[in-house]
Amino acid sequence: MTYSKSISVWALCAALLATSAVAETRDDPWYVGPGFFLLDYTQDPNGRESSFNGANVRFGRFFTENLSAEARIGVGIGGEDSGFEAKNYQGAYARWGVSATQTLYPYGILGYSRAKAKGTGTESGFSYGFGVDFRLEDGIDINVEYLALLDTSDVELEGLLLSFTKSF
Repeated sequence: MTYSKSISVWALCAALLATSAVAETRDDPWYVGPGFFLLDYTQDPNGRESSFNGANVRFGRFFTENLSAEARIGVGIGGEDSGFEAKNYQGAYARWGVSATQTLYPYGILGYSRAKAKGTGTESGFSYGFGVDFRLEDGIDINVEYLALLDTSDVELEGLLLSFTKSF
């Protein structure tokens, strides 16, 4: 990551935290849920590309109405036969969003991910994306998200995630 990109990321994080510091917390701040993902993998030096899917678990907490932090663990469960086999990923993320309606919560996400794959070893780096939570009923959400898990000079790992969460 370049110096200017690093400064921009820290400035964005500070602005998001300052904005959300005045918001109230939720009645049910904790959430957990299973998910499914479809990711595209590109290794730049070789130009090797692959797509794979997998399952993950999210565990998080809202600190204010607008700011939450979460941890995720995912496991690859299938993909193309290209010599790339996804093993797992872990990550820690901050989400900042605004309730557009009582059932719609769009957000941006920043964090750090580590992914392991057969044939490439372990890669880690900055993650970013955006998504939306759809409230089905009190405490139960469906989530759709685009996430760039890794975007380094050597590896790009990005895709769509779909999950369900239960607040408590």
